Order: sequence, then C-alpha cells, then structure tokens
Amino acid sequence: SRVFTGYAAVAQALAADDAGAARTAAEAGKREVAALAALDASALPREAAGPWSESKDALVAPFEALAAASDLAAARAAFKPASEALATALARFGHAQ
Repeated sequence: SRVFTGYAAVAQALAADDAGAARTAAEAGKREVAALAALDASALPREAAGPWSESKDALVAPFEALAAASDLAAARAAFKPASEALATALARFGHAQ
C-alpha cells in the first residue's frame, strides 16, 4: 500500500540521517493516511468496522507528528508510534502488494 511505501521511505531517510528526506516522505505518508482514514467503512462487515476505525485513527496522529517533526530526534520519536500503529493495522488487515 502507499501508506507502507511512505513509512518505508521515512525509515530509510531516518536511517540515512536525512531530515529533509524524512520530512518529505512523512508529508507524503500523512497524505496517504488521511486518504485512507477518509474511506467509508460502511461497506465493511460489522466485525471489521471497529478494528478498522481503531487502526485508521491510530495511524493519523503519528504520521502528523512525523510530518511536523522539526529535526531528526523529533522524527525518530514520532516514528515509534507510527511503527506500532502500522504493525497493528498490518496484523489485522494484511498488506496489499
């Protein structure tokens, strides 16, 4: 998914100590998460709607914090909750190639 691709780009930028690339990737990831969060969950089975709502809500704040990070330390601090939220969403719903 594009959210995962954006997350991976942030990870690569942070590993390279590239704050500018991390910010750019985080902005793209933030847009993808916002688009994902805006999807209408009414078509989902009732048992999936609750976990979907929790997962999408959990992704929004960390990606916003990543995009707003003013330096590498702040980006790295925001990256952990983004990682945890994405891992939870992937465990619940899988990853489309």
